[in-house]
Amino acid sequence: MRLLMFLAERPGQVVALRELLDGVWSNSVVTPHSVYEAIAALRQALEDSADTSEYIVTLPRRGYRLIAPVETTPPQAPSGTASADPIDAPAKGAVLVPTHRRRMAIVLSGAACAISLIGAVVWFSRGAHTPSERVRLDKSIAVLPFLDLSEKQDQEYFADGLAEELLDVLANLPGLRVIGRTSSFQFKNKNEDVQRIGAKLGTSYVVEGSVRRAGDHVRIAAQLIRAADGAHQWSETYDRNFSDALQLEAELAASLGRALELSVASSLVSSPSETSSPEANDHYLRGLHALDAYTRTGTQEANNQFQAAIAIDPQFTAAYIALGKTHFVDAEFGFVPPEVGFPQVRENALKALKLNPHSSIAHALLARVATLYAWDWQEAQRESDAALALGPQSPFALLAAADLAAIVGNFERSERLLRASLVSDPLNPEAHFMLGDALLAAGRLEEAEAEVRRCLAISPNYAFGHFSLAYILSLQGREESVAQCQREVPEGGQSLCLAGVYDRLGRKKEADAALEVAIKEYAGSEAFWIALMFADRRQDTQAFEWLDRAYRQKDPAIEYIKMTPDLDPLKGDPRYKALIDKMHLPE
Repeated sequence: MRLLMFLAERPGQVVALRELLDGVWSNSVVTPHSVYEAIAALRQALEDSADTSEYIVTLPRRGYRLIAPVETTPPQAPSGTASADPIDAPAKGAVLVPTHRRRMAIVLSGAACAISLIGAVVWFSRGAHTPSERVRLDKSIAVLPFLDLSEKQDQEYFADGLAEELLDVLANLPGLRVIGRTSSFQFKNKNEDVQRIGAKLGTSYVVEGSVRRAGDHVRIAAQLIRAADGAHQWSETYDRNFSDALQLEAELAASLGRALELSVASSLVSSPSETSSPEANDHYLRGLHALDAYTRTGTQEANNQFQAAIAIDPQFTAAYIALGKTHFVDAEFGFVPPEVGFPQVRENALKALKLNPHSSIAHALLARVATLYAWDWQEAQRESDAALALGPQSPFALLAAADLAAIVGNFERSERLLRASLVSDPLNPEAHFMLGDALLAAGRLEEAEAEVRRCLAISPNYAFGHFSLAYILSLQGREESVAQCQREVPEGGQSLCLAGVYDRLGRKKEADAALEVAIKEYAGSEAFWIALMFADRRQDTQAFEWLDRAYRQKDPAIEYIKMTPDLDPLKGDPRYKALIDKMHLPE
């Protein structure tokens, strides 16, 4: 609010970053990132775009300018006197007059208006803020990883699997917003206060639980806690034979639904993706736990466990979906060649759909194969649309759709989908990273930087996270970009990062040395990124040679060709259009 008032008092003027820091945050010690995030919040609230702005224009390295017309309203009529205009306000109020007919004029006048605008900012910028800044929904819930209290401490896989399956079942309750697994599991093995967890996730209720197993007997305890004050709303303990624990997540979900005064359908207690075999389910849960490591060893173990589950129960839909996800991780992370991993993803997704045609995740997996491997954009769109229709709140489906939108150049749709995914999965580092990429492609550097920093705050070693941040910083000529490259994990392409950063900073000798190292290390796997280095140097012939190599290698990064600012100088070259046509990407 103070930022908008400060700009409104200087309409049409270029206001430098330092002026904003001194004028708006005069009583606080903050960094420029506070300005970037506040500008992003205002744009979101005003439905404004950085590249076609009707309100606030960014002038790189100079500052910001408010371009919307500003009118000063006359003093408010004395009490009891009729006002000539319903939008009359106290003296020194200001009205921003937008040109878009869908937007209402925003009056900056007194306390009542301030409250209204702040409410609007919160409503429109849910995806741009941390969850603690969001308006909480009454019926929202997060399921934390269950504790393993078994004597041997060997039931972590079962405790995690129970919490994950409970999440899946709760997602079927109408009227309940369920926080995604990625965000909930950020608090695993962390002794954090429930109220702080609720604030970070933007949820009203939190479920905690524990598992204690001895032989064939298992005791499961769960409790529902109100996040606002830590009050216990409901608790229950279940004693079962391990073989009878299959339906427990449905019982738990039904009890939680009733505690939240939600309607619980009788169909909740059964799911087409469940199995009647305790042995198959045990293999399935062990596979989920192994996959969670996101390592080659982990995916190999997960593959074995899911295959064992399917061998016991060939109708086990969830096992086919999980096996498809395992092959997807193998292919996406380069654990296996794309031509090996992606066809296996497709095979298992199709098997899952035969058993359950309504699986959102299976359709999303098919969309990922069509997007990242087959480059069949029509099939990708069909499968993505089907996934969203069946699971409109599924983070996996939303991320798949957002990635497809960004690849074909629809950055606005990509941003919208990513922000929607963050409503239910606010601490998912991948979503923040992808949102940073989409904002970067749209030329919104400050906002892109803020999102990548959020990604790294959640997952400090996120692959390519420091690379991406270094790239954004180097586009602004900031020396900090070198340190960010040096913090990148080896598999995140440190030498590639340094080659580009040194070049943009004018340190040519160091850039040449880093590029030489990068070519030796990554010629067989990251040809696209090497092409970008040459494009950035305006060595067009070498750039196209490496782009052609990336195309032949089926480099997973080349489909992001339309998102990369480094290639903008090449877009008028016939060779660029020929490559786009070969990939069947829309113009």
